[in-house]
Amino acid sequence: MKNQARPSAGVTQPPARVRRLFEHAEDLDAVVTVNGPPDATFFWATGLHDGGTFEGSAAILRPDEPVTVVTSPLEETTARRSDNRVVIYDDREDFWDELADRFTDGERVGFDATQVSVDRHRKLDDELPVDLEPADEAIQRARLVKDPAEVDRIEEAARITDRIAEEMQTYVDRADEEAELAAGIVHEILTEGAKLSFDPIVANGAGSAEPHYAPGRAELTDGPLLIDMGAQLAGYCSDITRTYAISEPSKQLRRMHEVVLEAQRAALDAIQPGMEAADVHDVARQVIDDTRFEGRFIHSLGHALGVEVHDGPGLSPSSEVTIEEGMVFTVEPGVYVPGEAGVRIEEDVVVTSNGCRRLTHADRGLRTLSL
Repeated sequence: MKNQARPSAGVTQPPARVRRLFEHAEDLDAVVTVNGPPDATFFWATGLHDGGTFEGSAAILRPDEPVTVVTSPLEETTARRSDNRVVIYDDREDFWDELADRFTDGERVGFDATQVSVDRHRKLDDELPVDLEPADEAIQRARLVKDPAEVDRIEEAARITDRIAEEMQTYVDRADEEAELAAGIVHEILTEGAKLSFDPIVANGAGSAEPHYAPGRAELTDGPLLIDMGAQLAGYCSDITRTYAISEPSKQLRRMHEVVLEAQRAALDAIQPGMEAADVHDVARQVIDDTRFEGRFIHSLGHALGVEVHDGPGLSPSSEVTIEEGMVFTVEPGVYVPGEAGVRIEEDVVVTSNGCRRLTHADRGLRTLSL
């Protein structure tokens, strides 16, 4: 090989999360991921979350050796600070030569079929001397369970959004419109050195009854104010929703909030290893359906959280996931009355040996704000 991969000193094994992947794909010799368009699994496997975009780079994952990163001189400095083996290519033709040189004829190599386009699959098949096999199920199962370092990163990201949620009056004071409030939240997340997990939802008044509402130029007015926001720090995402009242809340809004909080508490109490994710959703739904808001919970209870804000299947009625220790989910029941108001309360939690632990800690009460 003209460009020998140089591993970091003392590193002889892949990270635990990569070894976990091959527990679900024992028949594969390797997995390959090409980051272009962006592929979260590339960053999950390599840990290269800070310093470069790694556009057009690849990672080769094997069960018994460090991850190999094939990248350009543009990202060489960041790549060599990692525990990965690093190969530098000169141009696009050289990229494919270097990648192919790392495989032997007939190896069984997995790829993420949910991320690879038809054209990219054709290119991989043409350039690599291997038998390609879909590995998206194994990748998804491995990414669902987080190691302690991953949980720490999610919790660090959550601290940013927790603080913003606690200080929401400050941001309302600086805004006249929904879009201005959203901009203030974005500015604060970026100022903390984080990125956005997603564009924040700022839904005031009747807009709060639309779960995926997009903030616009509407002026802030008395009534419900639903804020859904997330920060991505060191490659891992947080996701939190809080519902406030601008001026004194109505009796209807108070009752909606009470019901949603009760449903969330019941779901949090129900989560434990071995439970079916779909059953947790049903626990929250039943609490809501036992009130006058029956049928007003119109989405899944939550989703997996990690290097992507939707990091795999979650707590939905159609989920086939059996809950395991180390999984991280959002728990976000909601009640929506079209044309009037909506309430959603969202927590991030990690599954423990005997339940779950909250990673978000902002006040869940119906706090009153003023204009």
